[in-house]
Amino acid sequence: MKKALLFILLIIPFIAYADECDKDKHKEFLTLSENITYDNNYSKSSSSFTITIYNVFDGMYAKYNKVTYKPDDENTITIEKIPGGENVNIDIYGKDNCSSLKRIIVNEPYYNKYYGSSLCEGYENKLLMCSSQFTSTEVTRSTLEKAIYNYDHSIKSTDNKKEEETEETFASKFTAFITSWGIKIALAVISTIFSISLFNDKYRKVKHGI
Repeated sequence: MKKALLFILLIIPFIAYADECDKDKHKEFLTLSENITYDNNYSKSSSSFTITIYNVFDGMYAKYNKVTYKPDDENTITIEKIPGGENVNIDIYGKDNCSSLKRIIVNEPYYNKYYGSSLCEGYENKLLMCSSQFTSTEVTRSTLEKAIYNYDHSIKSTDNKKEEETEETFASKFTAFITSWGIKIALAVISTIFSISLFNDKYRKVKHGI
């Protein structure tokens, strides 16, 4: 028992040393990590994305979804078969027992399989679901058909509203005209009739020498 305890006490310093962060190496890796770049490509054949990370130098590696990726001879790491809609967080580490050097965050969009399809014909400049090859939410046939239906009916509703507004505008203008000028016109007509009647009466009297 004493021998086992003595052995444990002897190896503890080595364990602690092994887990200790090498700050000097970490600084070197941090400087190198500033050169790390990446690109993101979609493959129709696999219906997935591929993220390629460049300038991952010797002694550095990446972790994604609890999987460790080491660079190849060209200091490149390739992570394949990432599905659409995935929130990707890739951490870059150095062999220094320290925290991560860099985090790459990519929010993968969804590939829109209806982009350029016959179903979208005529709606390319009207609906986002038809104008974008990649979207933030997944486009299904039912959601697209519903969007088309809503768009078509909103246009008809707008046209009907414009017609109603035109009719209401004409009616309101006519009513305003009658209200404003109706009494004046009526008085003018009555005055004209009265003047004509009076003139005719005088003319009759003059004609007959009355």
